[in-house]
Amino acid sequence: MKKLPVVLFSILLLTCFNAVVCSQTCINSIGFNFINKIYIDDDNIFGPWLGTLEHPYQNILQGIENATYNDIIYIFSGIYNETIDINKPLQISGEEPNITIINGLYNGSTVNISSDNVKFSSITIRNSGGYSRDAGLKISSNDVLVDNCVIYRTRNGVHLNKSKNVEIRNCTLNTNGEGVFLNNSSNVIIKDCEFSHSAFGIHSEKSKEIFVIDCYIYTNGIGCLMIDSSNISFSDSAICDNNDNQGGVFLLNCKNISLKDCNIFYNGVGVNFDNCFSSTMNSCTLSYNTHFTVLVEHGSKDISISRCEITDNFRFGVHVSDSEVYLNKCNIFNNSIVGLHVKGVRCYATNNWWGTFLGPLFSEIRFADRIRKDPGSIDFFPWSSKPIKEIGSRWGVSDRFTKINRNGYGDEIIIFPGLDSDSDEIPDEWEEKWGYDKNKWDDHSNLDPDGDALTNIEECFAEQYGSNPFHKDLFLEFDWTVNLDAGVTNKPPQNLIEEMKQRFADHNISLHVDTGELGGGGEIPYKDSFYYNVLKDIYWEYFLNNDLNNPRKNIFHYGLICNYGPGNGFAFIGWAHLNSFCISGQMLANANPNYERGQLIVTGSMHETGHTLGLFADDFGGNDNRASVLPWFWEYWKYWNYKSCMNYRYTWDILDYSDGSNGPGDFDDWENIDFKFFKNTSYGQASIE
Repeated sequence: MKKLPVVLFSILLLTCFNAVVCSQTCINSIGFNFINKIYIDDDNIFGPWLGTLEHPYQNILQGIENATYNDIIYIFSGIYNETIDINKPLQISGEEPNITIINGLYNGSTVNISSDNVKFSSITIRNSGGYSRDAGLKISSNDVLVDNCVIYRTRNGVHLNKSKNVEIRNCTLNTNGEGVFLNNSSNVIIKDCEFSHSAFGIHSEKSKEIFVIDCYIYTNGIGCLMIDSSNISFSDSAICDNNDNQGGVFLLNCKNISLKDCNIFYNGVGVNFDNCFSSTMNSCTLSYNTHFTVLVEHGSKDISISRCEITDNFRFGVHVSDSEVYLNKCNIFNNSIVGLHVKGVRCYATNNWWGTFLGPLFSEIRFADRIRKDPGSIDFFPWSSKPIKEIGSRWGVSDRFTKINRNGYGDEIIIFPGLDSDSDEIPDEWEEKWGYDKNKWDDHSNLDPDGDALTNIEECFAEQYGSNPFHKDLFLEFDWTVNLDAGVTNKPPQNLIEEMKQRFADHNISLHVDTGELGGGGEIPYKDSFYYNVLKDIYWEYFLNNDLNNPRKNIFHYGLICNYGPGNGFAFIGWAHLNSFCISGQMLANANPNYERGQLIVTGSMHETGHTLGLFADDFGGNDNRASVLPWFWEYWKYWNYKSCMNYRYTWDILDYSDGSNGPGDFDDWENIDFKFFKNTSYGQASIE
């Protein structure tokens, strides 16, 4: 690799050191005092290996082994196929992150920092192991700075375990099981980072003093998942375009949470306070969220929402259930169903603008937002007689951030046995069977003649499961948990699976369902009531088999049937794209006693499969509309003719999508199916002002 001149390199290092100033507590905690320089270059194949600029070490491990405390290790561009343990105070810097790459080769954690006082910068990390505590960058120490890094294709991007005084800044984390996972850690700053295409962007458990600043968090299952954590601040961040069936910020058993000056767009749930205490949301803009913009539930107390724009959301504005909320000086209008919905509590919602000088409405007349009590009470007087100015976020998303769509998972190429005469990665036997010339190179990694989003390489792999490259195929694997009740099973009934397959066959789509016959699927151990973090681990263990290169994720959609999961039924992202769903069989049976359990499981599965095929609430108003099941809402009558399992009114009764032929208020689901969505997932818009 081309070396930097010594003088120029020294100037750059000096500039870099002068810039190493951590914000807030990290400023005083991380004391960098680096002296000696060690160089690494993978081009130095023949040696000698002295660690000097003229004779650098060939790999990073050599440099660390020969370094003393407070040395600088500089890594020239290259791909370093190794895993490393940083067990002494060091600065490790790459030449430039896009060309200085540590490839973990799927062996455990790629980089492990076990020493205090470490700076790690300007490096790409990829391909960790696939087990639950494997990570691209694992930190189990204090006073660490991670700067200007790219981390992708890992089980956990950055895993902090019992760490404190850590700053992660200017980093891009995508296509990870989760971007940053904090476990029992404190005083962590996450600043100027981008998180996308992961089950969770940021995940915290039993941690405190977390500061998320100027971050862009998009196209994840859940943007930020915080459990049993406290003293968390989100500021000046965009939390947008996360899963329509999950959401932006989920807070469970948390306290002292602050969201300030954030843009929260196009999420299933914008912000969910679940059994949370003493938390505030101030000067945020929340728009285009599809189910609940702000959901406060399960005994949350002292939740204050002020000076926020809560407008243009597809279903509910603010929904409060058995919780204590103060809603003050907000603009709440043009939310499709209800601006404020209260169940079982008294809500204080004064000095808000509801869309008209007449205040909120209780009727179906839509020139202002409705409020509704089921039951409960709302103190809404006085209200503002005009829109409140200078509230909500002070900035636009496109002014700061650019969304990048990432397709697929970046897997290694599938290697097939057999002769491949034209070296196009497909065996001659398969090419001859399906009419290709075995002596002519074809771009099988991109060819998809039937438009079912399975490339010819994937069709070749899935031939063992019955695929046909010239006829649309849809593959669905089911796992189901053991049911402890004698005689009751979570396995989908075979007769209803056959009926579901017939519905697809009617539209020239071959549905292949794996309940143990197609290389996967089957009964898994009993799981008690669990939350999203456990669901993600089930996906990795039983669907991916903890293998990042498992080709089934690009071929099969995945359904998990359990007793009690995080919800009745919903599609979820277990890794980078929306290819999965969870059905809580017992929860559904309790809520719908007039239906057979198997009927609830299979009709619910077809509904959620529709989401993995790109059918969502923001595509059509009758899809996932809670108002369509209640005759006192206008939506009940408006979408009467939408005869589809995607319509909540008919979910348990119709094992089919609609073809749009039923009259006014109907929608053609079949025509709008997007086969590519399950591995090319994108929500909302690239940027919203």
